[in-house]
Amino acid sequence: MKTYHPPLTPNQASPTPLLIILAALLGCAGHASAETPPSTPAEKQIDFWTFSKNYIAPYQSIATESPDADSISVEHRSVDDLVKALSDAQTPDLVELDYDTLLLAAGTNPSPLRLVDLRERVDAGELKDLFVDGAFDCAEQEGRLLGLPMNIHPVMLCYRADVFEAAGIKVEEIDTWDDFERLTRPLQIDLDGDGTIDRRVMDLGSNSIHTVLTLMRQADGPLIDETGRPVFASDANAAVLATAVSWIVSNDPFSRDAPQFSRSANQLRRNGEVLACVMPDWLAGVWRSDLPELRGKVKLMPLPAWRRGGRRSSLWAGSVLALNASSPDLQAAWKLATAIALSPEVAAAGFAEGYVVSPVLEHQKLDIYDQPDLYFSGEAAGRAFLNTLAAAPRRSGSPLRADAEAAVGQAFDRLFLFAEELRLAGVVAPDREKLVAEAKAALRSAQELLLRE
Repeated sequence: MKTYHPPLTPNQASPTPLLIILAALLGCAGHASAETPPSTPAEKQIDFWTFSKNYIAPYQSIATESPDADSISVEHRSVDDLVKALSDAQTPDLVELDYDTLLLAAGTNPSPLRLVDLRERVDAGELKDLFVDGAFDCAEQEGRLLGLPMNIHPVMLCYRADVFEAAGIKVEEIDTWDDFERLTRPLQIDLDGDGTIDRRVMDLGSNSIHTVLTLMRQADGPLIDETGRPVFASDANAAVLATAVSWIVSNDPFSRDAPQFSRSANQLRRNGEVLACVMPDWLAGVWRSDLPELRGKVKLMPLPAWRRGGRRSSLWAGSVLALNASSPDLQAAWKLATAIALSPEVAAAGFAEGYVVSPVLEHQKLDIYDQPDLYFSGEAAGRAFLNTLAAAPRRSGSPLRADAEAAVGQAFDRLFLFAEELRLAGVVAPDREKLVAEAKAALRSAQELLLRE
């Protein structure tokens, strides 16, 4: 069993309503399950795996205080290790899964990690009322509810405030992406005097499909409808694809490829050669660690809308706590899961260590979210991310989601190659109507192929 770290002390408002509900949940006898094996007098050992390093200390703190098992092991495993575990004989009682791994675990292929349908337990405790709307969306799998939400990753636009403000750009005057491009394109200049423009505004490249999918969600372009049928060949999604490609492929592009976790790309950010980035909450923590030089130079703003007065928020992936149906003590694993998901200590640690905000409504009263943040030029970054959740889009937990996202990626690649061929043929900037038409055709083709499979 791993050595436990001492508990963290969160700066928090009173969590009394949550504690009352949590006490009721932990005190109840639980719900009988056909999957629960007969109890034995053997020592109760609960194994919990997580890929979230930022949460290890508070997870272990909660584990040491649990009266429901003789020992609880909390282990960090990489996402790759978790994926590999889906085909291993050794699987944990409780596991934190990102949404992509959840789809694998919930798939139709045989796997030792059979997940428990938590719907009865969640409904009995009225747990959905404790979370923001949509927090459970990606845990819904073909009528089953397979996890408790740990995070849902709201998204904002991070920008070089020092450069914007020096140029007199007022972000409060920006409502749409068209506004954003019109006001910021003059910032694209030659920085070293060699006659070549060095600075581009947006961080976006041909491999930025996750960013593109996030912008599609913002534009209300669903991938899967309520019946589980692919519907991504929409006008809204075609417009997003066309805009993204027009930024990337041009003799005067509006973006440059600056992948996260890349040393060379981070140097571009330090140099002011790329000025804005679509940023989920977790990425803010990465920047604080990897780009300390930008402290006090960057700020956050809501995403510009795709149409005037439209949605200015989106979501990027997330994770859940899931129970293994093969656990010898499901009730103890369930109690540990609810204690972790509803813990203000865990919520505070997630934000303090990595800017990840909690989807639990009561946690959003924690003082830590309102503290001025010197990295983001004195703004309360936590409150800024949380304020976007009220207008965040809903998402599908359909098993087809991964296939639909891959199909959209293929359409994106096709459109990129189409625009690149035009550029090489001497077209200075691809005609937008042609790009939109080609985007619609690419999406339709990808959708029809997916429907035939």
